Amino acid sequence: MNFSEPWVFYLLWSVPVFAVLLWWLWRRGRDRLALLLDDTMRRKLCPMESRRRFYLQFACVTLGLLLTLLAAAGPRWGYREERVLQRGRDLVVALDVSRSMLARDVAPDRLRRAQADVTDLLRVLQGDRVGLLAFRGRAVLLCPLTTDYNYLESALAEISVDSAPPGETDLAAAIDQALAAFGDDVGAHRAVVMISDGEDLAGRVDEAARRAAEAGVVIFTVGLGSEAGAPIPDPEEPGGYM
Repeated sequence: MNFSEPWVFYLLWSVPVFAVLLWWLWRRGRDRLALLLDDTMRRKLCPMESRRRFYLQFACVTLGLLLTLLAAAGPRWGYREERVLQRGRDLVVALDVSRSMLARDVAPDRLRRAQADVTDLLRVLQGDRVGLLAFRGRAVLLCPLTTDYNYLESALAEISVDSAPPGETDLAAAIDQALAAFGDDVGAHRAVVMISDGEDLAGRVDEAARRAAEAGVVIFTVGLGSEAGAPIPDPEEPGGYM
């Protein structure tokens, strides 16, 4: 047998201290009453106290405190073997890193908001493999499918508009790169989370989406930005806009 919270045993000293305090309070009450009334008046004014009842209550309260501490220590014994069948899930996050992702209509800007949202997503994943790619004119795999979320978060933190080659936003390139990242593992649940602030400018996304559907890959799209839009900061001119 072992205990899940063995530190609770350090509190066992409180049991004898509590017992002594309880007994001292009872004796102190009897002695103070004896100073106030003699035996004859006490028998007339006060009900007869039973030492047997007090000692029984004293034992029950002390034992109850002791058992409470033992229960808080979490005793456990024995073991059980259980077979758990789990199907892994593979997820590729495709993040648009075009310059328009620097617009600030979403705080602090679209790109950093996307990074924060992906970080929140990683907090709820347990044992699933996740990959990361950035895309603009082409798609670049920054992190292959992995369960090492710390490495994935470090790759996510370093992502910028320079993480992918410049060019027109090509969603089809992101889909094709994600399909390549999955490889030939057809047994897993596979999905792509595509985060972008614009439309496909290469004109090939419908064809790529059909290939993903045929491969059994689900695509979730996440749009960033306000309906009103925002000017795009010029990274080469601080304070200026493109």
